[in-house]
Amino acid sequence: MTILIVATTIIILVMIAVATGRELWEYSLPLEFGLKLFPFLLPDALRVALPVGLLLAVVISLGRLAGFNELLAIKAAGISPEVVLAPVFALAFLLSLFSVWMNDLAASWGRQGIQRVVLSGAEEIIYTLLKTRRAFHQGRVSIQVRGVEGRTLIEPLVLLQSSKPHGSVVITAKEAELLGDPASGTLRLRLRNGTAEMGDRLRVEFPDEYEQEIRLWDKVEGYRRRWPSQLALREIPEELVRSRQELLACWQKLTGLTPASGSSAGNTLQEQAEALRRELQQELDRWYRLRTEPYRRWAAGFSCFCFALVGSGMALRLRQREVLTAFFMCFAPILLGYYPLLAWTVDAAKSGWLPPWGVWTGNLLLVFWGGVLLWQEFRH
Repeated sequence: MTILIVATTIIILVMIAVATGRELWEYSLPLEFGLKLFPFLLPDALRVALPVGLLLAVVISLGRLAGFNELLAIKAAGISPEVVLAPVFALAFLLSLFSVWMNDLAASWGRQGIQRVVLSGAEEIIYTLLKTRRAFHQGRVSIQVRGVEGRTLIEPLVLLQSSKPHGSVVITAKEAELLGDPASGTLRLRLRNGTAEMGDRLRVEFPDEYEQEIRLWDKVEGYRRRWPSQLALREIPEELVRSRQELLACWQKLTGLTPASGSSAGNTLQEQAEALRRELQQELDRWYRLRTEPYRRWAAGFSCFCFALVGSGMALRLRQREVLTAFFMCFAPILLGYYPLLAWTVDAAKSGWLPPWGVWTGNLLLVFWGGVLLWQEFRH
């Protein structure tokens, strides 16, 4: 158990340090936001570190047991080696269930938490720059103000540049307030008493309040509906039902289109059909992803049990005190074979041409490998 705790802790700390540095660097956040990111990065680090830490602990413990011929002594006493392995597999099973929970927590709570920290950090950075420099520029977003009083921007001028010709928007207002919106993954600028202009074609005055969505980075992106990978397992069945309803409604709209006479009417009908086909394909992709997500999380979680099975078989087979050799003989095929296979099967299932249970292929291969190793050990 000590080996498991130490190995897992070291892996977690390394992973969190790397992930925190990446997030801080990518979004130009101050260093103090690293502590805010820590709890939200922990479930994701745990789900990756637990299988590797358990594999190392199993190989070291059973490798020493076999290396000092204690396993032979157990057999000579008429005791089955299953007595030694039963606690290992029981612990691996419990850790697998815990890992599934960490997978679910990382997807549903961890990622949203990281997004909230990033948005709050971006909000504070923008306010700081507007207070000190009276201007902020990031990507295609520019904001200039006459001053800042508390959380209120005085006489802001907002420029939202667009890649389309004459698509840029210029907004002026008497005052405004910047708000992070974790639900949509964007920042919102709430403006009061101003105008919005799009070139010379459009001018809108708003005497009351007007909200403008600001997207600073492509990675922090909001959707009307969350991705399946952001949902908790308990939410997926309801989303599957909703997705089926959306698919049926879209299909009925597509099949309900009737040919119209005239070239302009025909072009309009074709455009509507193309838009419906794209919507149908997007909803179908979402449905495939929703079907795959529970299988992916359970398969990734139960990699703990599969790793323990392979590690125990390899450790007992080699019968040597140099346990690191046994660890790398297990981990190298897992790293080069299992993880790429898991990623490939998940992508194939999300594309729809592989059944969702196909993501368990890598786990089944590990079970077969570990089972053969243990069978060869027990038959003697």
